[in-house]
Amino acid sequence: MSDTELGNFAANILDAYSRRIARNDIDALLYMTVGSRRLKLLSDLTRRIDAVLKLSQPERLRQGGAYFEGVLGDFGCGKSHVGYLLQHNALRARTEMLVAHCQITGEMRFPYMLAAVLRSLRLSGVDSVVGNHIELSAYRRLAEWAGGNQAELESFIREHLLNLPLSAAVELAAAIKAAARPQPDGSLLQAYLSKWVERNEPRAALTVFEQVLRLFNRLQVKRVCLIIDEFEALSALPEQELKETLQHLQSLHDDFASAEHDLPSLYAVFLSTDDFWKLGSAKMPSLLRAGDRVRQTSDIPNISKLEIVGLMERYMTLFLLSEKTYADIDYERFLQACDECWAELAGRTHHMRSVHSAVRSKVESLFFSAARAVAS
Repeated sequence: MSDTELGNFAANILDAYSRRIARNDIDALLYMTVGSRRLKLLSDLTRRIDAVLKLSQPERLRQGGAYFEGVLGDFGCGKSHVGYLLQHNALRARTEMLVAHCQITGEMRFPYMLAAVLRSLRLSGVDSVVGNHIELSAYRRLAEWAGGNQAELESFIREHLLNLPLSAAVELAAAIKAAARPQPDGSLLQAYLSKWVERNEPRAALTVFEQVLRLFNRLQVKRVCLIIDEFEALSALPEQELKETLQHLQSLHDDFASAEHDLPSLYAVFLSTDDFWKLGSAKMPSLLRAGDRVRQTSDIPNISKLEIVGLMERYMTLFLLSEKTYADIDYERFLQACDECWAELAGRTHHMRSVHSAVRSKVESLFFSAARAVAS
């Protein structure tokens, strides 16, 4: 990488983190991750997904199965950060797999959650194609696999979409065909998901959800990874609806766990606050208790002083590479600034944006003080 490319890289990351904590900027997410312990959690999650879905053994196609996992932590501790990186890792899997990463804030009802998953569905190893606020890449490939014209596609869908009205198959065929055009059109697919999933009754919505994934299973895409962020948004539901939603999630697990349903294998990761997980576990212990349908829960680790020092070093490097400053920083003054920053952050729970803001502000003060000293 040339000096100019390094400078641009640094400037882009600084810009991403000045606006807000980076989300889809994978380079920024990786470079600015606070702490090796979070990367270890990411590595453990990736390894478990690989082992359960047998991603390293593509010749051993899965015959159904479901594995749920919870990743828990306070607001702003970095759960979403882990979710974006986990999606990135999943999309790079050597074995073909469907990946969906969605946040359910504002879409708490169960059918809305399912629609959000289907709107964000991507196929590993394939470039993203977005139209009408929906990810179309997997559906475009589905059209290629199923046949060239709409009649063939409709026949294929009608053959495999069991227990659904004929109109559902006709509309889905038209929607997938439109998504596969040279100029992709996602409006029909958006309308289909709104009508047949989002606005449907929970069990009916789950049936459509499963039927769509069954189409991919028929075409040898037999692995699905769902990453559901902000799971605690369900706490806004009335108590009875919350319990019903958890029951529907239990049904989703059990449907996929049975190979009889001809569904792909499912690995679902729920990113949630610890408080909501405890609340949900009390209402539906058979679903959320570790060792039952949820096989494992992991905690997002707290930040440490060493991690703050590392983040300060990275911010200093970015400022220097981006040529925003040429000032020299005395190492003793740097260590003192690290101590001061840690004193502000230690012993309290902070949103990761606050952590980055505090660190960046301290680094900027260091450079400003050094530059002023040179000028005088």
